[in-house]
Amino acid sequence: MGFDSFRSPRRRGASAAALAWTLCLAAPAARLDALSTGADFLSVQVPARPAALAGAFVAYRDDPNAFLWDPAALGALTEPLLGATEFSSVGDTNFDEAAFAQPLRIWNANAGLGLAVQYDSTGNFDQIDASGNNLGPVENYDLLMDLAGGLSLSPTLRLGVGGKLFSSRLQEFQSHGLAVDVGAQDDMGSKVTLGASFNNLGLQQAYDQVSDPLPAVLEMGVRVQAVDTPMVQVSGAAELDRPWAGDNPITLGLGLEYSIQRAVIFRAGWRLGQDLGSLSLGLGCRWRGMTLDYAYASMGDLGITNRFSLGVELGTLFKRWGLTVDPIQGQRTLPTDSAGHVQAPEMKP
Repeated sequence: MGFDSFRSPRRRGASAAALAWTLCLAAPAARLDALSTGADFLSVQVPARPAALAGAFVAYRDDPNAFLWDPAALGALTEPLLGATEFSSVGDTNFDEAAFAQPLRIWNANAGLGLAVQYDSTGNFDQIDASGNNLGPVENYDLLMDLAGGLSLSPTLRLGVGGKLFSSRLQEFQSHGLAVDVGAQDDMGSKVTLGASFNNLGLQQAYDQVSDPLPAVLEMGVRVQAVDTPMVQVSGAAELDRPWAGDNPITLGLGLEYSIQRAVIFRAGWRLGQDLGSLSLGLGCRWRGMTLDYAYASMGDLGITNRFSLGVELGTLFKRWGLTVDPIQGQRTLPTDSAGHVQAPEMKP
């Protein structure tokens, strides 16, 4: 690859976007042959803010959970972020998720590291024998750990990669697996961001004899900051999800955020192409570096779900407490005027 291919990050980003769109619309023959997928909990949109936006989150970067959609978002971190979510889904399944994102400096470039842990379990799930006797609750859970990193290649272009380890249990049956996420983001000016990621590429151990493929998905999205004034901020997002395994359809998520003085945020989303509910709504309140988000999402005939997330801008809190935390340096050079520098004595005749 010649020098010219590295000159224009924007041109290179446009080429990558075109390639991703081509893959997204490729013929079904290129998909995996399986008719179902395993580890479906990898596809659950747990945090409240993305859920309120119908999952159209691959082009976002200002959220502690953004790297779960696209690890490249970690290359745009400006301060440490912390997030936690409690989510009660249908069927008495409870999800708990926590995420932490830390900015770094690597090779004199902006970078970031993200860590997330997700746990879910279903209550009121009892084992009944052939005679109709209740044998008590069935032990079941899903545990997911996600470690990701992102690097800014230029002021506009970011790349990222993430690794996932997960474990599932259903009574005496257990399964383990691993997956990889890769993604990119490109800022097309100050108001438009493009995002693309290929998530859940990996494998899972079979519960019994045959293992299902993971719910791999190619996500392509855009975020547009339509209005950005001290009083009002309005942004919209769209995301096209192209499943790469199973028989799930291609879906399109549309999301809208309306913020008043960056303190009160109203959200709405609509998802096209799926049989379950399409409408989602949300509300966010931000105060002194802390954000509380709520999301309402329809699941069609299955009912509705409610999510609550707490976000903390640790850098903002540290400043209020009079503390200053710089990004972790991956490479340090000792300044010549620092206290650790020893100046050779001047030689006089």
